[in-house]
Amino acid sequence: MKLQRVYRHPLWGYAMAIMLVAVAVGLCAGLAGAMGTRHVYLFLFPAVIIAALYGGLPAGLLATVLSAGVATWWIEPVGKLFASRHSADLLGLVAFILNCAMILGVCEAMRRAQARTSRSESEAAIAHERTQSEAALRKSEAEFRFLAENTGDILWLYDLQADRFTYVSPAVNRLRGFSPEEAIGQTMKDVLTPESLERIRGRLSARISALEAGDESARVQTDEVDQWRWDGSLVSMEVVTTLLLNEEGKVTRVIGVSRDMTERKKAEAALRESEERYRALFENMLNGFAYCRMLFDEGRPQDFIYLKVNKAFESLTGLKEVLGKKVTEVIPGIRESDPELFEIYGRVALGGRPERLEIFVKALGEWFSISVYSPQREYFVVVFDGITERKRAESALFSTIERLRLALGAAEAGTWEWDLKTDKNIWSEELWKLYGLEPHSCEPSYEAWLRTVHPEDRATVSQLVGEAVHSGTELDVEWRVRDPNGSERWLMSRARPMHDFDARAPRFVGIVMDITARKLTEGKLRNSLEEKVALLKEVHHRVKNNLQIVASLLDLQSNRVRGRDASEVLQDTRNRVHSIGLLHEALYQSGNLARVNFAAYVDELCRQLLGAFGSAATRVKVENRIASIGLPLEQSVPCGLIINELVSNSLKHGFPDARTGLVTIELYPADNKMLVLRVRDNGVGLAANSDVSQPSTLGLQLVSNLAGQLRGQLILDREGAGASFKIVFPAPPDFLPSGEI
Repeated sequence: MKLQRVYRHPLWGYAMAIMLVAVAVGLCAGLAGAMGTRHVYLFLFPAVIIAALYGGLPAGLLATVLSAGVATWWIEPVGKLFASRHSADLLGLVAFILNCAMILGVCEAMRRAQARTSRSESEAAIAHERTQSEAALRKSEAEFRFLAENTGDILWLYDLQADRFTYVSPAVNRLRGFSPEEAIGQTMKDVLTPESLERIRGRLSARISALEAGDESARVQTDEVDQWRWDGSLVSMEVVTTLLLNEEGKVTRVIGVSRDMTERKKAEAALRESEERYRALFENMLNGFAYCRMLFDEGRPQDFIYLKVNKAFESLTGLKEVLGKKVTEVIPGIRESDPELFEIYGRVALGGRPERLEIFVKALGEWFSISVYSPQREYFVVVFDGITERKRAESALFSTIERLRLALGAAEAGTWEWDLKTDKNIWSEELWKLYGLEPHSCEPSYEAWLRTVHPEDRATVSQLVGEAVHSGTELDVEWRVRDPNGSERWLMSRARPMHDFDARAPRFVGIVMDITARKLTEGKLRNSLEEKVALLKEVHHRVKNNLQIVASLLDLQSNRVRGRDASEVLQDTRNRVHSIGLLHEALYQSGNLARVNFAAYVDELCRQLLGAFGSAATRVKVENRIASIGLPLEQSVPCGLIINELVSNSLKHGFPDARTGLVTIELYPADNKMLVLRVRDNGVGLAANSDVSQPSTLGLQLVSNLAGQLRGQLILDREGAGASFKIVFPAPPDFLPSGEI
């Protein structure tokens, strides 16, 4: 039985003893009639026992005294108890008192034994609890130390009264460059920059006052500070501090966690830069942007509200001040004119699946390329671009392609495309027919085409194609094909390289036409031309022969006349005829019947003139400075006659008395598409009164007339010794500075 006091003050035990005795007296009074007065001890004994057990020895003694007094009064007065006849009652009272004393002793012994047992149990429990607490504390300290020594953050403890750090975790070495031993003992002034120190001290003072006044919100706070590193550089830290109260409710220490914010600062700066970049992109992007909320009625899209748009939206649509407005307000009638737009936007806003389309918005009269997606239900984003001009260009291109297709069909021409990167060929339907193949009877390829080429043309055609592919230049080639019936046809292909960005030719695009009829016509024309050339050469040959006969007759006649003057006249005429004959001879021998190589013609003319004048050839040198110039016949004849007259005049009159000298002949281009023919000598020169505008001799008159025939101007140059004549005349329209055409 475990005994313990049920009160906290000694008076409670006395009160309980009095109450128990009173209850026993009450029971005695109630049962006195049935049991008699002698049985009063039966009710008083329990009161004494209970008082002793639960009230302690003092309460038990009080209950014993009160019970003895009540028993004495209840049985007999005290004076009568000592009478002889009441000795039994006296013995009963004494026995009651002795029994009570014995009960009190037993109860006190039990109480003391129980107290000793309870004290031992309490001490054991306290010891066990202390052991568990110490173990938990050691475990907690070990876990804290492991966390402090292995975390990337700095854990620290700061004593406000000593104004220094009393603990710093090893992470301080990595973040600030100090060892924990060096960091312990530092002050806030040693760690923080002046700006951070001033800010933290002001906040710390206010927090301490608030927490000591009972404001728990001031206990924990997060700040950003700049701390000094070992090398004098700065590191940004996020510091979480907790104020610690002592037993008196005063803040004496601060525990904190410091975290390096360098990477986070970089991330925040990068995020800000990214936001600024995307904001600039949003504002300056050429595509239109609109963020909208779709409005539904019984699940069907009815309208949408513009929540955000960029500048390009206004420029592409012409709509302004649309934010917060419904599209039906901004563009009246759009729901009726463009219901498919609402269906698409509504479908994307509910389903969330992006869509891309090109659509003509009738309400705006413009084509748009639209990409739409939904960031959340009932909202959608539209990115679009105006493509009206592109659509117009596509329409024009389609019309051009159709016209080209019709033209190719009418011309029975085929087209092909050859991708050099993939070696893929594309042939039009007409091309199969031109190659003499059944449509799609084989895979279109360069090899398949080469097999259709006439065997005699394959090497040449293959070489031309290879050169065009290698150099990336245009291709122009003609070849023959042989039809299944054995007949031959001529085909012609022209192709152009389509250059890629690296200037290489990744593909050729070309056209093929049947030129058989043209080739037949060219053959007929070539045969006809050859016949006419032969005939014209025969004419020149016969004219030259006839002129040669005339020259021979004049030569014979000059030999028969007796007068010197008549003989010279006939000889001059012979030379003139002979100069004309030389031209026809040159044309006859030339491959070009339209032009005369004038330099070669003048060389031969001068050689014959020197031969005609006999001894002058040994004394006078004729120098030909004419470039290789091609002149037409209508200019060659007058120029040849002019040279004949002027050179003959120099040989006859310029070098009398066996004098030696030089005659120079020049023909060169001048400015303004003019030619200059110049003949000069270093002989005795002309008479002072000579006037080319009114020539006195037949030779000069002939030269003047021939210059007029050339539509030129005859100029007499009197500077220097000798005679110098210059004829300036227009060059032919198709003048070439070479005798070759």
